[in-house]
Amino acid sequence: MGTVEKSPPKPPPWESFPFLKRYHGGIRTLVPKKDNVHEYPRDEGDVLANNTFRSTVGKKPLPKSAPFDPYDATEEDAQERQECFLDTAGTIRIPRVHYYPGVVNGTPDAIMGSYEVLGLRDDVCFERFGRLGPYGYGYSVRRGGTGAGLHGDREGADDVWSDANVSEVDYSKIRWAELQTACAAKNRGRFHPAKKVEADLFLHSHTEQGEDLETADESRAVKEESHVAKREAVDSPASANDTTAVQDKQQKPTAKLPRTAILIRTWWDYDYKTEDILYLRSLITELSLLSGGEFTVHFLVHVRDDNAPIWADQKIYDRTLENALPAEFRGMGTLWSERQMGLIYGGIQESFFRDLPVHGVYRSTFMPVQYFSHQHPEYDFVWNWEMDVRYTGHWYHFFDRVRRWTKAQPRKGLWERSGRFYIPSVHGSWEDFKQMVRVQTEM
Repeated sequence: MGTVEKSPPKPPPWESFPFLKRYHGGIRTLVPKKDNVHEYPRDEGDVLANNTFRSTVGKKPLPKSAPFDPYDATEEDAQERQECFLDTAGTIRIPRVHYYPGVVNGTPDAIMGSYEVLGLRDDVCFERFGRLGPYGYGYSVRRGGTGAGLHGDREGADDVWSDANVSEVDYSKIRWAELQTACAAKNRGRFHPAKKVEADLFLHSHTEQGEDLETADESRAVKEESHVAKREAVDSPASANDTTAVQDKQQKPTAKLPRTAILIRTWWDYDYKTEDILYLRSLITELSLLSGGEFTVHFLVHVRDDNAPIWADQKIYDRTLENALPAEFRGMGTLWSERQMGLIYGGIQESFFRDLPVHGVYRSTFMPVQYFSHQHPEYDFVWNWEMDVRYTGHWYHFFDRVRRWTKAQPRKGLWERSGRFYIPSVHGSWEDFKQMVRVQTEM
């Protein structure tokens, strides 16, 4: 019998789906959200006119961008939050991310998930200069920028610097560890007191200098406040007739805020590109500095050489960590290795499932996260964040809205809801989706 030629396999069905083109329509086509003719989803047979999404280049002036401010905390918290700066002297104010009102005409509706359900704004547009300009995009290396975005269309680039109180930042002189430490110490009264654990090189490898300073500052501040209180009590003891005066002096207790660590998962020989640097600067600025220290950005650095004794020799640890991060991010990292996790989490039977070790980064991603949490009990929450995650909007707006939404979700059925994709055009409202999941689970 001769050989039988097999027909080639059919391509995956999604390869035949039409491309969506209106995500990049340009800011000349901005329209109010209510007037947006979304490219997707559309009813079958609904054909758009050829000029539906035409540009208005040269026909109307470009709208002015405006600063985006998502820090709409309670009045009490806003009064307590102390402004942080891009230098320890408190002279370099932080430039703000800018946005345009409206959306690009034709912007598709969200296919999975929902802006409305999470409380995210979907009526604004972020453009490259407004989004990344505050972090060095659009001006030269000589002036402290990245050198990216100097050529081509630069319309609207100068709007970022329209505020007389801000100017281009020389990022070659920035040291983020010091700035995060100073900001957290300045705002320490807003947070729960930091817990302290005994340091041990095996379980507590060398932490960054910044957080050691922060803990020392907080401890010193608590002691000073205690001494002042004792002196006041001795100098003016309260009698039975002084009850009203004492009550007037007492301040109304305010709820303390939790602190959160954002763990950036990276590795010791990662090649940091210009876009990576811009992205990391935006994370630190928007989540840590502008929030008054609610978040701390930290690098969890994977040492891929198991023979490097980072857990046994302090000098090797320090040298490895210094070489693993760009200069501006030094002092913000914790090293770990798979062999180190094997020593800490001993007694787990090795199975090499899919040829992967049980203590490896793929099968036990959260072992080093628990290791970090043990080192840093001052953080109430920890985000495990990959280096390749990107978001076109404002980081604090995203984290804050997700945090509020998750707090409002019932624990019952959480696992089942998380195991499904929410598609509004199919499932309807979020309440309908929750009801569907409940019924499916109980069947």
